[in-house]
Amino acid sequence: MTISVADAQLFFLMLVRVLAITMVTPVISTSRYPAQAKIGLAFFLTWILFPVQPRPDQPWEVLSYCLAVSQELVTGLLAGFASLATFAGLQMAGTYIGLESGIRMANMLNPRLSDIVQVQGSALEQLYAMVVVLLFLLVGGVHLVILGIQQTFQIVPAGQFALSPLAFDRLLVLGSMMFNSALFIAMPVLGTQLLVTVALAIISLAVPQVPVIFVGGPLKMGLGIIALMLALPWMAGFIVEKLSRVIDDMLIFVAS
Repeated sequence: MTISVADAQLFFLMLVRVLAITMVTPVISTSRYPAQAKIGLAFFLTWILFPVQPRPDQPWEVLSYCLAVSQELVTGLLAGFASLATFAGLQMAGTYIGLESGIRMANMLNPRLSDIVQVQGSALEQLYAMVVVLLFLLVGGVHLVILGIQQTFQIVPAGQFALSPLAFDRLLVLGSMMFNSALFIAMPVLGTQLLVTVALAIISLAVPQVPVIFVGGPLKMGLGIIALMLALPWMAGFIVEKLSRVIDDMLIFVAS
């Protein structure tokens, strides 16, 4: 089997895009997986998708090929970032819950605690992040990402660069949706904490002898955990719905 220079260039362009997506997309991009495994996965996916790509008539020139490589890198990073934005928004809800419930009080008293224990966030945030990852795997998130990679090549073949005219507007919408999703998921716990804070304020005015500062901390923490447990089934359904749209998110910058 003879491989022409144009075919080799096309394969490398596809590899650059796939590798850029796998380095940014959720779960796959985690540092727990070695770089060799990510490169191998990108090479394997490129090898599968290569036969269905249209072949160039002639090889690229040096300058035009360098430009094509940079364009593929940008396309892959944008697609991977779009899939990561929704995932980050869902994990951000755990940070909101931990802050409002007072579970991150230890980090506020000692900002270097995460460096000492080598763990980022509170135990509740880590548990919530694990739930999001498990739901991502449950809905077949990795398969959806692979399908999203294949569809990016259908819409924008390798060697071409075609951002949507509304790419900047969609970037703003994607960023706002990330924060909106985080607030929406954390709203049951945040609403509970707001009611508790108002109740404690009324108690402190009506009965000044009550040590609200000492009572409020454990009370808010306990009610926050209870509210989280009661709202977790609804949260799981909302998270699954958001994660199921990962393909649409990956195509948001290239679709017309």
